Amino acid sequence: MSFITPSVPTLASVNSVRYTFTDQDFQVLPGQYMISCLGLSQSRTITMPDATVDIPMGKVYIIKDETGDAGTFDLNVVGFGIVGSRQPIDQEETGAVINSSKGSLTLVSNGVSWYLV
Repeated sequence: MSFITPSVPTLASVNSVRYTFTDQDFQVLPGQYMISCLGLSQSRTITMPDATVDIPMGKVYIIKDETGDAGTFDLNVVGFGIVGSRQPIDQEETGAVINSSKGSLTLVSNGVSWYLV
């Protein structure tokens, strides 16, 4: 009889995330996880990656206004594509907006589009 020893993640691998900082319009990449917006000087657009390519169903992203500037400058989070044919976020092609100080959005891929959780 053979036994399989399960792989146990280390505490460091469980608690570490790919953390990205920006104060620019930003295209989220497949390997990223936490997008932190710092010191916004104007409204910005965060574009999600293509949910149908290189993004597994269930992939989670967090977009966060870390410094509290979204109360003044909106963070617009949109799906991949061009205006008129973007992948929807919660079935809205216009996407979602962070417009409150220190606000955040958590998005999950269903393999076709994005949902807020």
